[in-house]
Amino acid sequence: KYNGERYDGTAKYGGWGRVAEAHHGYINYISDSELEGLGYSAGYKYDINPCYTDEYLNELLISRIIEKLDNHTANGGVPGKTITTVDIGHHDIGNFCMCENCLKVYAEDGAISGATVRLANMVAEALEDKYPEIHVATFAYSGTCNPPRVTKPHDMVQISFCFYIGDSSEILC
Repeated sequence: KYNGERYDGTAKYGGWGRVAEAHHGYINYISDSELEGLGYSAGYKYDINPCYTDEYLNELLISRIIEKLDNHTANGGVPGKTITTVDIGHHDIGNFCMCENCLKVYAEDGAISGATVRLANMVAEALEDKYPEIHVATFAYSGTCNPPRVTKPHDMVQISFCFYIGDSSEILC
């Protein structure tokens, strides 16, 4: 479900709408080389997404996002106007972390998307007091197309469902 008010006509479709901002943005905050330098075997080189339940990585991601927003504001930017969304979309890789914590989340939610939505919610919650007008964008794409059974997106989380055609027998994710 699209949780924003920025696109005309979404209410007409029950709150569903197009979100254009999600585009593999996680890597803009924590690069693959940094992940490797920190001792993580994740990223394009390893063909696996970072762990989305790792407390250290999640805190680092959130601190980098807040730093970006603080810098934007300090340079005259207006949150909600000159910047409306932070993108934490996962890598363009269909393989995800299989640590004990991630497996627990996948089992609870019945889908890998449980971890990506929980991370997006964590970021949205971290921003809601200081930057309540900022949306958090992520994907339903390449391994995360099935919605989580339990976890619901925060009001400021936007999930882009990526339609694509792989072959003639596969129309959607």
